[in-house]
Order: sequence, then structure tokens, then C-alpha cells
Amino acid sequence: MKVFFIIIYQLLLVTGLECDILYLDIGSNNGETIENFVQRTTETQLNKLILNDFKFSMSQACVVGFEPNPRWSSKLNEIRKKYTGNVSSLNIHTNTAVVATEDEFVQLSIDATKNNVGASIYTGKFYKRTRANAIRLSRYIEQYLSTIRGGRKPVILIRMDIEGYEYTLLPELLTSGVLRSHKTYFAIEWHRYLKKSSHEILDSKMQHFNRAHTCKTDCSSIYQNLEKILTYMIQVSGGTVIY
Repeated sequence: MKVFFIIIYQLLLVTGLECDILYLDIGSNNGETIENFVQRTTETQLNKLILNDFKFSMSQACVVGFEPNPRWSSKLNEIRKKYTGNVSSLNIHTNTAVVATEDEFVQLSIDATKNNVGASIYTGKFYKRTRANAIRLSRYIEQYLSTIRGGRKPVILIRMDIEGYEYTLLPELLTSGVLRSHKTYFAIEWHRYLKKSSHEILDSKMQHFNRAHTCKTDCSSIYQNLEKILTYMIQVSGGTVIY
């Protein structure tokens, strides 16, 4: 799998990309959020702050999606084919999760109930286990940005719905420094019932972060203030949380 992404990266490096905005759809599910972005029919807050106020042509938008649940692979491939001509670049990585490590694969929990719409890196009741490809998000973004033509620094919009793994992924992404020189917006769905799983990981990440920044919120209880702390980390890193 790593060889495949190296090839894709090398091709992008040769051809180059023209991006005024980079939209990263992490946890694409059935692809509805990608369709909404391309059609400019996404959520009201997103429309107001990004799609309307920030002037850009969709032909200069680069779109990347990630979805580990194999149920949606066919649907996402259809969306990719349908909208490729509407944007500068559209890549949807199916059967693929983004992670905060260098692991090439991850154990995925898939909803085994009748509706079967959700998937998570964390184990849940009524979930069955399978394996998905894994990409370290900070590394992927770094390589992707290096392929953009003319030294452009596109606005980055990250929509994240990853069933609790946001508490592990965000600290690594923010401390990596990859977003430092880019105006970045985050639209995050918090899964508070799963945040205990990442408590110990965040302890070490926060210690590293606070060596460079003074925590302006109550950092004594990471579990109770997790969303506030991560929001503060985003703001200090130059980003904006839309919701």
C-alpha cells in the first residue's frame, strides 16, 4: 500500500496541482459531504465562513477524501468519477483510515447491525473487526502540499468525523507543524463518549505542546476539558474551528 501512495505522490510532483483551497474530508462515509462541498450545498456555517466569504473557483479546489469502511467503496468511486471534472483534483482513498502513527494498516471496527453505516478504530458493542489501510495524516498533508504549483499556499479546510479517533489524531497533526503556514479551518464532529480511549496519549502530547505555549484553559483535567484544549491548540496553531 505504501508503494501505491509513493507512486501517486511522484505523479503529482511531476504534474503539479493548482489549488486555492484544499478540502480534506476525513471520514467520508457515503460521500455526501464531498458532493455537498463540490456543489456548494454544505452546512450553513461552512457556507457562510468558507464557501461564500472566501472567494475561490471550484476549478481551483483540491479535494481529498478518506473512508475506511469497505461498504462505501463503490459509492465513493462513483462520486469520484462523477465530479473529477468539477475540481482541480479529486482523490478519494477507500478502505483507508488516517492515523497519527506510521502504521500501514489498522484494525477497524465496523457496525455489524442492520444499517451498517459506521466504522471506528475503537471497538464498540455489536461491531465486527476487519483491517483497513492506514495513512499518517500529517505526512500525507506535507507531501500533498509540496506538489502544489507556484508556491501557492491554499486555504485548508478539514472536515473530520472519525468516531472518537479525533482525540488522538488532532494532537499529532497540530504538533507536527505541517499546517503552520496555512490558514486552516476545522469542522469537527466530537464523539465525547469515546474520548477516554485517548486520555493517556493526550497526556504526553499536551506536555510537549505546553513547553511552547501557556495553557489558557484548565489543563489540569484533560478528560473534562478535552474539546476546549484541542480547540485552543488549533487556535494557537493558527487555525479556526467552525463547529
